[in-house]
Amino acid sequence: MKKFILFLFLCLPFLGVAQNQSWFEIKMEFGQYTFNDQTILITQNNDTLYYEEYGDTYNNLARYRYAVINADTGDIEIKLTSEYSGWYGVGTQSPAYIEMSNATQGLFYNPALITYGTFQGAYPNYTSEATINLLSQPPPITGCMDSTSSSYNANANLSNGQCTYPVDFAVDMNSYPDTFSQVYVSGQFNSWSGIWDSLADPDGDNIWTGTIDILNNPGWLWKYSVDNWADQELPPNMQNNQNPYATCFLLDVYGFTNRNLIVDGAAVVLDTNCWEKCFDCEDIIG
Repeated sequence: MKKFILFLFLCLPFLGVAQNQSWFEIKMEFGQYTFNDQTILITQNNDTLYYEEYGDTYNNLARYRYAVINADTGDIEIKLTSEYSGWYGVGTQSPAYIEMSNATQGLFYNPALITYGTFQGAYPNYTSEATINLLSQPPPITGCMDSTSSSYNANANLSNGQCTYPVDFAVDMNSYPDTFSQVYVSGQFNSWSGIWDSLADPDGDNIWTGTIDILNNPGWLWKYSVDNWADQELPPNMQNNQNPYATCFLLDVYGFTNRNLIVDGAAVVLDTNCWEKCFDCEDIIG
C-alpha cells in the first residue's frame, strides 16, 4: 500500500501537467487591401503564443496562414489591429477570415464578417479584442478523420488534409496495336511514375484493372502507360476537338494529352475505356 501511495505521489506532477495542456488550430486570411497593415496577436499570461502581420510595410504577399499552437488551459487574449479601419477582402474572391478551433471545443473563434461599402468580408474596427477560455485536451494527433477514407486514423483529433480514397481503374487493351508486358497508371498523384501503380489481367481477357488509393483532389491529370513509359496514351487529332472518341482528354500546350480524375471525398469507379479512348471498345464504330 505504501508503495502504491508513493507511486501516485510521484505521478501527481505529471498528471497535473497533462491536465493543463491545450492547443488550438488557426486558419486565417488577411484582407487584400494591401496598403492596410494588419496584425493578429494571441497571448496567454502576457506570453506571445502567435503573432502575424500583413501589408505593404511588411512586403508580405502570402495572405493565408495556418498553424497549430500549443498552450495551457485558461484564457487566451486575441487582438486584431488594422491601420485603416478593418480587414478587407476585395469582392467575394478573397474574403478576410479567422477560424480557431480544437478537438474539445470545436470552432470557438470565428468573428462575423460584414459588407463595408464596396468591400465584402470586412472586420470594421481599427482594433478588435476577445478573450477565449481554452479547455484541457489530449495532445494533437494529426491524420485523416474521415471514417470512409482508406487512410482513416481513428486516433486523430486534428485533420491533416491527407485523406485517400480507392479508385478503380480499367483499360481494354485489345485494340492496342503493338506488344507490351505491363500496363500502368501514371499521373500527378504518383509523380508520373511509369512503374509504381501497375494494373493486372488475372483472367487473360486483356482488360487490365486495379485499385489505387489516391488523395482528394478536384483534378488529377493522369493516363495509362505501358512498360515504364515505353508507350503512353496520345490520342491523335486532338486539335480543335477533332477526335470524337477522346473527349475526356485534355490537350496541353506541349502536345501531351491527359485524362482528368476528380476524387471528392468518396471512392471512384472508372468506366472501362479503350486505350486512348473515352469509351468501351464495344461502343466504338469502325
